[in-house]
Amino acid sequence: MHMRRSELINSLFHTRNWFKSATALLLALGIVVSPMSSAGMVYAVSDGSIRQESVQDVNSATERLFGTNDGDDEETGNAVGTGDGADIIVEYDKNYKVEPSKADTRVMPDKYNTGCSSELTAFKMDAENPMMAGDVLIIPGSDATRFVLDFYYRNKDISGTVYIENYDFSEYSFWSYNEDKVDRQIKVVFNNCKFGGVAVGKTDGNISFEFNNCTITNFSGSNSTFNRCQFGHTFSDGLVPFVDIEVNDCFFTDMAGMVTDKGAHIDGTQIYGIAGTDVSNVYYNNCRFEIPGLAREGTAAYVNACIMLQLEFSNANNVKFTDSTVNGGGYSIYAESKFDNLTFENVKFDGIRFGDAYKYGIFYTKVDKNIEMTGVSRTDALYVGSVWKADGKTHFSVTNDTKQERKLVIETDKGIYQYTIPACYVSSQFTSDLLYEDFPFDVDIVIPADCQYAVCYDNTLSGSGKQIRFANWGSSEVYLSKEMVSLVASGDVNEVLIAGKCGENVTFVLTRGGVLTLSGTGATYNYHSTKFPEWNEYKDYIKEVIVEEGITALGNQIFRSCMSLEKVTLPDSLLSLGTYAFGGCVCLEEFTFPKNIESVGKNVLSGTVLRKVSYAGDDWDWVDVADGNDNWLDKLDVPKTGLRVRLAVRGEKYVYTGSAIKPAIVVLNNGERLTEGVDYTVKYSNNVNASTDKKQAKITVQGKGNLTGGNSTTFTIHPKNIADADVDVIEGRVVVVKGSKAKPVLTYNNKNLGAKDYTISDGTKKYTEDGTLTVTGKGNYTGKREIEVKVIEKSELKQFTVMVGKESLVYNGKEQKPSITVTDKTSGEVLVEKKHYKIVYGSSKVNAGTVKFSVVGLGIYSGVVNKSYQIKPLAVKDGSIQVSGVNDKGYAFVAKGVTLSRDLKVTYNGATLVNGKDYKITYSNNKKVSTSKSLAKYTVQFMGNYKGSTSVKGTFAIHPAPLSNKLSGLKIVVGDKAYTGKPNAYVSKPIVTVGGVQLKASDYTVTYYKDAKRTEQITGKNKISLADGQDSVTVYVKLVGKGNYAPSNGEYATAEYQVCKKPAYDLSKARVTFWESGKKITKAEYSGMAIEPTVKVEVKIGKTWTEVPTDKYEVYYSNNVDKGIASVTITAAGEDYAGSKTAKFKIVAKNLKGLKDLLKDLFGL
Repeated sequence: MHMRRSELINSLFHTRNWFKSATALLLALGIVVSPMSSAGMVYAVSDGSIRQESVQDVNSATERLFGTNDGDDEETGNAVGTGDGADIIVEYDKNYKVEPSKADTRVMPDKYNTGCSSELTAFKMDAENPMMAGDVLIIPGSDATRFVLDFYYRNKDISGTVYIENYDFSEYSFWSYNEDKVDRQIKVVFNNCKFGGVAVGKTDGNISFEFNNCTITNFSGSNSTFNRCQFGHTFSDGLVPFVDIEVNDCFFTDMAGMVTDKGAHIDGTQIYGIAGTDVSNVYYNNCRFEIPGLAREGTAAYVNACIMLQLEFSNANNVKFTDSTVNGGGYSIYAESKFDNLTFENVKFDGIRFGDAYKYGIFYTKVDKNIEMTGVSRTDALYVGSVWKADGKTHFSVTNDTKQERKLVIETDKGIYQYTIPACYVSSQFTSDLLYEDFPFDVDIVIPADCQYAVCYDNTLSGSGKQIRFANWGSSEVYLSKEMVSLVASGDVNEVLIAGKCGENVTFVLTRGGVLTLSGTGATYNYHSTKFPEWNEYKDYIKEVIVEEGITALGNQIFRSCMSLEKVTLPDSLLSLGTYAFGGCVCLEEFTFPKNIESVGKNVLSGTVLRKVSYAGDDWDWVDVADGNDNWLDKLDVPKTGLRVRLAVRGEKYVYTGSAIKPAIVVLNNGERLTEGVDYTVKYSNNVNASTDKKQAKITVQGKGNLTGGNSTTFTIHPKNIADADVDVIEGRVVVVKGSKAKPVLTYNNKNLGAKDYTISDGTKKYTEDGTLTVTGKGNYTGKREIEVKVIEKSELKQFTVMVGKESLVYNGKEQKPSITVTDKTSGEVLVEKKHYKIVYGSSKVNAGTVKFSVVGLGIYSGVVNKSYQIKPLAVKDGSIQVSGVNDKGYAFVAKGVTLSRDLKVTYNGATLVNGKDYKITYSNNKKVSTSKSLAKYTVQFMGNYKGSTSVKGTFAIHPAPLSNKLSGLKIVVGDKAYTGKPNAYVSKPIVTVGGVQLKASDYTVTYYKDAKRTEQITGKNKISLADGQDSVTVYVKLVGKGNYAPSNGEYATAEYQVCKKPAYDLSKARVTFWESGKKITKAEYSGMAIEPTVKVEVKIGKTWTEVPTDKYEVYYSNNVDKGIASVTITAAGEDYAGSKTAKFKIVAKNLKGLKDLLKDLFGL
């Protein structure tokens, strides 16, 4: 005999006197039963099913519990009752009044409170005699295999709202025909009905549908509302919405386990679109998805999802899921468009709670960047859904969506009841014979008493009970017993659950309140699939992580899959984050990288749906970010620091090299790099020799374009240590003629050191025998060095001459040298390099230009000879330099000009040339849409090693950027208007910007409509008006681009505004002025940032100008970054205000001489 959990639970709790009647059965099933005192009993279930651990019975004393009884007991708050034996007294303390939250009282959809009842009339198909459902005629369709509603050819007398109630239509699918032909408004309301598949609701039809307490296997369509419905028990997607769908308090259940087709997969709800129409206005509220990731062997059901948003046929906009519970699926939520050209807009998830019954994960790969998720949490407690009374007993529908066995405590006026609810199966436990019924979903817990109130708690972490349901059938307040308070609320949130070590010098403490704190210095350990953090057993309790100052690195996978983690605090000392450090932390909504972070590992925040990602520093482009972080990089908010200049390499120490030192700098404008030669020029001075107090190396930045003037800053060049290995002593010693002074030959970077670079100890000494000397650096050198002295006779010393060949050398990307001949000055003998002499090169032997070198005598040859030769640039005239990468399909118009620097690739003989070093690109006609006769042009001009090469010219096409709401950076502002009744008084001219650049009126046409579908245009004959008692009317705007913004496939942009009854204040007549530091201004200096001066708006009341409160209008800026004319539009936002007004101010070029602090931090000085 095999009894499933749900069957066992029902057998145990549905009868009041179960103990005597079921003892034999329980013993046969391995359930040990033992009697308790008169207060109750205990039983345990050996196979892991539900266990009732204790019951304390108290006779009803409702009037005393709620403080309505007269007498002495009312003052003490005692409730007195008698059980089967001794009297039991439970004291209630009014200090512990129950304050139910929205979550405590909201009914969780379950199998008891959704769907239809069993008392239905079966609707039968009759092809010859169509049947009536209430007042509606329903006909057979598709060879009598469908139930069909038709309000065009039939039911012509029906309009308004019609009701169909208590029918079972599940024998066939249910359809509606000819909806788009019906010219009257009809609403069909189904109450307490059962359906198979349903396909109703045309996107452009006049018929809407409402389903209340209906059971539906699957639905696809539009214009429908669902309340307390149940979807599922099928192998098809539960609900496929298109347009105008609202789903409230509904239950999606038992789907994946039904799949039999090997290639099939099903979803709780799937949004994939419909050809020709965007999915729009779809809302789910307080819905529950219980779809464990089950599949029969050989099927593809593991790829299913509770919620599948995979756009295949159209875009989706205005779709929202709120306050819903999602448990199961291969992935619980799949939210990524299948095709790049199909996009999400205004798609939001808020208050979503996840369970543990998924197969692979909660999110598939990553959530589309255009989808917003807030209030995401992981299930950390039991659910109690329906609570009802029947036959003198009190029922509770209980669900465990977590992978942990959980403790349920129910306090009632009849006593305190405790239960153990089995864990939800997880993917590692899924087997081919596991059924939906095996999961602890909607378990019917029965208290054999007519309770007046019930407060339910999850007390899994003993002493930290979480209230999860409140029910009160009385009319007064409810107070907890002291006993109950002790049971569920005595735990100290600061009590330590576990503590230990997670790095050589790092320790951790996890408290009962879910706060994990890491302390110490240095790095934590790395973790992997066979080595877990010490807190792994408690990771589902972790809600907050605090990493204290001193810790420099968080290792791989250290907080991976801490699914309840909601808050993270990281220290400034942190330099690196390991791979998957916070991967799978699904409840994280915000994350801030500390200001000194240097390295971010792969997938560090994968599997999260972060709403906000911040960086506390101002040098993000110095941070090394590994692959696999695309899911959050586009959300990263780098602080806007304005125009800023810094070193390209952090913390570099500059040491004398003998050549000009030119530290690379980066000029940033709000985090975006500016271009040298376009936005600024850089000059270096005093940048060869080591710095002194009086003479520092200098960098001068000179502005161009939006910048004028210039400014300077200094940096330090440190002296070279003369003892360093790369300061070479020729032959490692100095050879002197007997009786002469020693003159060592030292070289550094192919240059000989001289008397200005060092001093010699006892420099006047004349050597007669071998010995040593000490050189001490000075000027560009520092430190000391000891050198061997070798003494020879004068007759042994010889001289040499140097001859350089006449070869013509042309740049080829390799080192090149002419022939160099060194001969004995007396005998003419050709000498041998490295034996008789050494050649020291002072510059690159690769790049075009002058190459200087020195020949230094060795051994018995003394002296130094300086020479040079030329390497000419490679002037390619035959067109063999290849330029590629231009997109044949052209480029979308950009107001500031289309450039090719990212696409263009320039090569010669397989070598890739470098933009800015080997060539530069100039453009013409790149700031307008191309025509066949006027394409955009580019010219690649060569320089440096390729100077003199023939320029390469080419063309590319620029096509319009269609004006639509999908255009990146588009903003449309249309101010409300005051209604005057005059012709065209309704017209409000839009302000349109793209990327902050305001479009001209000639860039688009504007039409105005009365309806949201924009079919009823406002004209002289079709005027807009306000009816009596009507405060405002909406005007719908349609903007069609022209020229640079012309549509390619019928695209257009939309906006809307209000025409209001004549307001007290019309802002179209307002006076707008600009202020900064308390002074009125008409112009502002360019700063590299968006300039937003304080706006003052005044309206004239009588003869007096009166300032408008700032909450009565909104402000929109455009063209407010670069020098020129900036626009500011104010639109009414408060009651009694209407209209809009645009004002302008001037942005003038910034004089860098006024930016003393601009370069101050260039080198950290």
